[in-house]
Amino acid sequence: MQLVKGSEKVCFRGLAHPSGPVAILSNWGDAETVTVSFRGRYAAINALTGKSIQVVHALGRTLATVELPAGAVGLIKANQQ
Repeated sequence: MQLVKGSEKVCFRGLAHPSGPVAILSNWGDAETVTVSFRGRYAAINALTGKSIQVVHALGRTLATVELPAGAVGLIKANQQ
């Protein structure tokens, strides 16, 4: 997985989990839109709130885009479809 959209103020870490990949995001700057790309076809949720995240599937990848508030931490959990 990789961070494909986000400023230099967004810290990203991709982790493996038995149920699917997890992206940890930390925003040190202003609120912004962030996009994480996962290899494969997934659904995605905000692991902190349990809410679904809208995704786009293209070229064998899943793109999950979220609004990350200033000073916030986010976790995107990808679940195999």
